[in-house]
Amino acid sequence: RDRSMVDRDTIEPRDVGFDFGTDFADKMSEKTPLYKRTRPKGNWKPVFYQFIGINFVKRLRTVFGLPTMFMMVSGYMGLKGLGYQLVDLAMLPYFNDLLDVIGPTYQRYTTVAYLPWSMKGLLGALSDTIPLGGYHKRWYILIYALFGAAAVVLLAALDLKAAPVFAALFLLCANIQVAGTDLLLEGKYAELLTAHPESGTDLITWVYASFWIGSLIAAGFAGPIADHVSPRALFWMALPFMAQIIIPILLGWFPEKQLPKEERRIKVGHALAHKKIFGLALVMACGAVGMGLVNLFGSKLTVLLYALGSSVALIIASYLALPLILTKATVYIFLATASYIGMRGAIDYFYKGDTACIPHGPYFDNTYYATVGKIVNSLFGVLGTFLFQRVYSRGSYRVALWSTTVLRVVASLFDIVIVKRWNVDIGIPDKMAWVMGDAMIYQLCLTLDTMPIIMLTSKLCPPGVEATVYAIIAGFQNFGSNVASSIGVYLIEAMGIVTKAPCNFDNLPWLILIGHVGLPLLTIPLVFFLIPNAKMTDNLVGPPKDSGETLPDA
Repeated sequence: RDRSMVDRDTIEPRDVGFDFGTDFADKMSEKTPLYKRTRPKGNWKPVFYQFIGINFVKRLRTVFGLPTMFMMVSGYMGLKGLGYQLVDLAMLPYFNDLLDVIGPTYQRYTTVAYLPWSMKGLLGALSDTIPLGGYHKRWYILIYALFGAAAVVLLAALDLKAAPVFAALFLLCANIQVAGTDLLLEGKYAELLTAHPESGTDLITWVYASFWIGSLIAAGFAGPIADHVSPRALFWMALPFMAQIIIPILLGWFPEKQLPKEERRIKVGHALAHKKIFGLALVMACGAVGMGLVNLFGSKLTVLLYALGSSVALIIASYLALPLILTKATVYIFLATASYIGMRGAIDYFYKGDTACIPHGPYFDNTYYATVGKIVNSLFGVLGTFLFQRVYSRGSYRVALWSTTVLRVVASLFDIVIVKRWNVDIGIPDKMAWVMGDAMIYQLCLTLDTMPIIMLTSKLCPPGVEATVYAIIAGFQNFGSNVASSIGVYLIEAMGIVTKAPCNFDNLPWLILIGHVGLPLLTIPLVFFLIPNAKMTDNLVGPPKDSGETLPDA
């Protein structure tokens, strides 16, 4: 260890070995003061280490420990970055090319597949209330892994062209694994961020960098495999990455202490003490189940009415169940997400349409649309992560959210230009125009927009129910995505957009203008009414620990 990088009066070196015993994760999770980043005169090493990220990794190792870092890599690079991205990138060619499903139906099925992300509140309530083997999180992750692996095997092995609804249900099962694991890891790093507020966004940056590196690797395989082998082969490729998280769990790398024997029971009192929060989690889960049912079996008008009605009901329920500062942030997150209308059932089919559908292009194949597009997505996602760390990480939540919303709207204008074929008129190829807009600028802005929300969510979790509250806030965001997708199903059909020959995309520019430009811009004033006027390093839950005051009741 370079001792010149450490303030000797405030920190003592710890022996960080590689003894992966049963208590190793506990040792490594102990609180340790941060490095003070100093630059001794005449020493070039600190500048070089800072440039290539060594100091960043040292700070993480000192504060959070190696097992926590490895666990986050397994969860976010291995599972969510590689395994889940292979499954997600397989969905469009699987439904469009293999199962021959039309655009609006494809969007309905993807809405159903993503529903577990809206049920995070219920999953968090279960893990908070019912410990398994003395652990609130560890064995749940193992169960989710077995569940998800089985779903991926069924998707890879079965021919579901005659019953595509089962494909949607199996994808839902795969999403249960990823959403449930993501929830428990989020709850853990929310707890760690609350315990170490001085660490700023270091752990968030590590998580997002791991995810984007995994996504980048997955993207390199997805398109060519879908084009030249089969979309189903992608599910086989995803299987080992979906299952690998079992290894660090069994090795005890997840930073969680086992409960004493007398506390290894169902915490009825805990649930009753926070009955409003747990009730809100149950209401959201029921709303998600209903959303799935109407998307599978309801008319387009039923889907629209249910999406709007459930949105109003959840907003009211949040005001009744959560503290005001938490409610305001939650409502903003929900409305900002729901206002960006989902239209993948139209846009994806436009970019991938053949000559029988679209006479004059753009004719993207899976290799370009999935692989090249996703690689550019991943690179700019990583860039967004580090730009956030450098530009926004110590700044204001409000500035970060309104500015990135504006940039995301600007990126959406590229889709209108391509659909109207204006780029061809001025000599810009479709592939270049699409990469410049949707793949580059949009993804960069989406990452910059998402990370402040994660920071805000982490900082607003009250002690004692971190996993549940974090899950509810994340669930609101994901429910907003489902609402946006359901409204999109209605608008695609109502505006007469047809995605199979003879196709009709005449009204697609208007749909983009309404759903990706107009409605998102309306959420900017809400930033100043609903988001705290605070910096990302501020403590938002309550007073400092040594103030003698108590934290507000959740």
